[in-house]
Amino acid sequence: MEISEEARPGGPWMEGDVLVVDEARSFGHADLVVAEVEGEYRLFKAHRAGSR
Repeated sequence: MEISEEARPGGPWMEGDVLVVDEARSFGHADLVVAEVEGEYRLFKAHRAGSR
């Protein structure tokens, strides 16, 4: 996944950076998650709700 100028990444990422994604790994609280939304891949930070 490549960071685009539309992402307005801020923080440690800059336009053109490439992120390596491990699809086999499950995610936990505060992990970065790639999700397909309306045909585009987007980067989100996972937040756990509740105690599970």
